[in-house]
Amino acid sequence: AVTLLLNRAALYVQMDSVQRAIDDYERVCELDMYDTEARYSLGVLAMERGDNKLAEDYFTEIKRINPNSGLYHEGIGMLHKRSGNHARAVELFTQVIKVQPSAQLLGHRADCYLAMKKLNDAESDIRAAIDMTPDDPYLYLLRAKLNKLRFQRDDMNRDIDTAVSLGLPRDYVNQLLSEK
Repeated sequence: AVTLLLNRAALYVQMDSVQRAIDDYERVCELDMYDTEARYSLGVLAMERGDNKLAEDYFTEIKRINPNSGLYHEGIGMLHKRSGNHARAVELFTQVIKVQPSAQLLGHRADCYLAMKKLNDAESDIRAAIDMTPDDPYLYLLRAKLNKLRFQRDDMNRDIDTAVSLGLPRDYVNQLLSEK
C-alpha cells in the first residue's frame, strides 16, 4: 500500500492536485513511521506553499529517522538556498553530491554559485549536470544565467532557445533572467 500511495502522490503532484498528494504522503507517514521519501516530499510541498517552518519540521523528522540521510541535507539545503544563505546551501548540497551526485543537486548548487558570483564553479556544475541529463530545460536556463553574467549574449540566447525548446515557457525564462 505504501508504494502505491507514493506513486499516486507523485502523479497527483504532476497533475497539480497538491492536496491529494499531501493526503497520500501523510497516509504513508501514518503507515510507515520510518518512510523518509514521503516526509521529504511533504517538506518540498510545504516549501512551495511558502511554509518554510513546516518544511523544516519534515526535514528534521527525516534526520531523526536517519541522521545520515541525503534527503535531510538536500531539503535543508533548499531552505537555505530559498532564504539566500547560498554558502550554507552549497555546503549541504556538496555533502549529498559526494555520496550520490545527481543533475538536480548539481543544478541547485550551480544556482547558488551563480548567486555568489562563483562563475567557474557554476559552470563546472552545469556542465556535469547537462552531461547527466541533457534534456533538462532548467540546466540550460542556469547556463543562460551564467552567460548573462559573463556578458555572452549569443550564448545566452542559444541557451534560452534550448530551454524553451525543451519545454520551459519563454515568458517564464525571460522573467527569471530579468531578476537580479
